[in-house]
Amino acid sequence: GKKIHRRRSAFLTARNRRFPARRSHGVKGLNYTAIAYDYYADSTSAHYGSELDAALEWAALPIHKNLTLGWRFGQYYADELFTDSLRTSLYATLKL
Repeated sequence: GKKIHRRRSAFLTARNRRFPARRSHGVKGLNYTAIAYDYYADSTSAHYGSELDAALEWAALPIHKNLTLGWRFGQYYADELFTDSLRTSLYATLKL
């Protein structure tokens, strides 16, 4: 895929690979996304780490027409900056 360069700070550049949002063919209303980042120093060849973010979102029409349920996941793999980390969350939105 196309590489996108994005400035994170004065000293860090993130190169990411996007996997566009997709609809699941097996579950009606289910969408998923994923993106991978590689973090590099701007002025040296230092590689700070990599990150993988993913999300699932379901338009829960069988339960309520305005309900959306979702899950987010993020995993950072440290090389030379910070430490490994994992984050995940569940969420629900209801439009009134």
